[in-house]
Amino acid sequence: MMKGTKPDPFDEINTMHERAQRMAKEYEDAIKDGNLDIPCPYPEIIEIYDRIMKLIVDWDGWGFDSDNNYQVYEASYFNIQQKFIQKYEEDKKLRIEKKTNT
Repeated sequence: MMKGTKPDPFDEINTMHERAQRMAKEYEDAIKDGNLDIPCPYPEIIEIYDRIMKLIVDWDGWGFDSDNNYQVYEASYFNIQQKFIQKYEEDKKLRIEKKTNT
């Protein structure tokens, strides 16, 4: 490893991404079954993607043409995060509707 470079973050990023996806799937399966009693994990998932993007930006091992390399990865995870922000907004509306209908 070159002096001053941080370890490759991609194993950690993959683990974080898989965890976020698993949390979302478990929650969405429960919601499909009508279970709104469990807490919404979307805020935590959104935070996971914030940390992923920070790891991508902070890693200094990109090498030549690093602006393009990290921006592609960051944009990909940013788009995923935006989908969870949208799902979180929909979830809040769903919970409000449930409260007003009960």
